[in-house]
Amino acid sequence: MLDAVHWIGGSGNWSDPSHWGSHVPGGNDVAIIDATGPNYTVTLDTSPTVAGFMLNSATATFSASSGALTVNGDATLSAGVVLWTNSIWTGSGKLTNSANMIFQGSDTINNSFTNAAGATLRVQGASIGYGSLSSANGFTNNGTIELTNNISGAAYGASLTVSSGTLVNAGTLN
Repeated sequence: MLDAVHWIGGSGNWSDPSHWGSHVPGGNDVAIIDATGPNYTVTLDTSPTVAGFMLNSATATFSASSGALTVNGDATLSAGVVLWTNSIWTGSGKLTNSANMIFQGSDTINNSFTNAAGATLRVQGASIGYGSLSSANGFTNNGTIELTNNISGAAYGASLTVSSGTLVNAGTLN
C-alpha cells in the first residue's frame, strides 16, 4: 500500500524532512504538495523516485534546476506552477497538467504527457539562453502551449520536440 506524504508548508528543499508530514517521500510514496497559505516554493534539490505525485495548491511553485524527478505512477498537476530549468521528468507513470508548467533551458518529459483543457505549458527562452522541451513518450495537448521568451527584445527562442510517440493537438499553440 502506498503512503501519501504531504508537504506541510513554507518554502524549502524537497530533501528537508521538516517540510513533509511524516518523512521525505521515496519509492513507495505519493508526494503531495497541497499546503495552503502564502506563496511558497518547493525546490527539487535531489533526484528522488516516488510512486506518485500531486501538485494541488494555487500558492505553490515546484521548482527544479538541473534536477530529475522519477514518478512511477500517476502525476497530477491540478493547481500551482511547475518551473523546470534544465531538468528531467521521468518514470513509468502518466503526467497530466491541469495547472501551469514553465520550461527554461533544455528540459525533458519522458512520461506519457497530457496538457489538459485550461492548462498552460510554456517553453521559454530566458537569461540562461534558448528554451527547449523534448517529450519522449507522446504528448496530448488540450490546453495552451506557448513558445516564447521572457525577456523583452531578447533573441532567445523556444522549441518543443516530440521525439517518440505522437503529438495530438486539440488545444492552442502560440
